[in-house]
Amino acid sequence: MKKIRFKSILYLTAFLVLTAVGCLMWQHLGSGRVYKNISLYLDAETLYNDCADAPEKWSNKYLFNYIEVDGTIEEVTRKKNDQVKLVLKGAKHYYGVECTIVQAKQQIHSPLKLGAKIKIQGFCFGRKQNVLLAGCYIVKQGPHLGW
Repeated sequence: MKKIRFKSILYLTAFLVLTAVGCLMWQHLGSGRVYKNISLYLDAETLYNDCADAPEKWSNKYLFNYIEVDGTIEEVTRKKNDQVKLVLKGAKHYYGVECTIVQAKQQIHSPLKLGAKIKIQGFCFGRKQNVLLAGCYIVKQGPHLGW
């Protein structure tokens, strides 16, 4: 009987600790952090053109990597869950780089305007018509980004 009670208390304690750690991590995800393990730094035009010109090489180089991309905002959409979707302009084509911003609306310091310059970091997870980045954070925005 004592062994069962001890195991129950042990499992309950482990569950509570893991729940607390999970809650802290969940809060940290939306805190406006910037990724530290960035694999590549490039502009949206290069990323999209590499994808359009050589898809087989593109998937080996960019897919499932954290990348930092700078470019010009071509489209801004607010989703129902209050997330922001951006499309950064690709060079030769109508499509570009689509990224979903995970920062809270309050953490985006200035309005996201069409034609504005922006630098984001995110996880490249595929491509449809646009190159798709998920979990994106805004690193810099505005006309004077030092490019």
